[in-house]
Amino acid sequence: MAKRISQIGLVTLLLATGISSCLSQTSSELQTFLIQKIGLKQDQITAIQNGQPFAKNMEPRSPAEIFVFGVIYINAAPGNGYKQ
Repeated sequence: MAKRISQIGLVTLLLATGISSCLSQTSSELQTFLIQKIGLKQDQITAIQNGQPFAKNMEPRSPAEIFVFGVIYINAAPGNGYKQ
């Protein structure tokens, strides 16, 4: 069970790291990523752009794994993190 939790945590980290590199790119580059790499359709991307959350089960490497991709659009300017 601990191994499975570790695997899920690692996958989440890898997805977050891969996605975060796309967040600083232009909207068209992000849209290309969502279509080509994640397999979203234009109506799904439009729904995301309109504030609808989206989640999709991705193809795992083995039957013991679960991959879930999730995205939500937040209408805000990028910042440098939290101010202290």
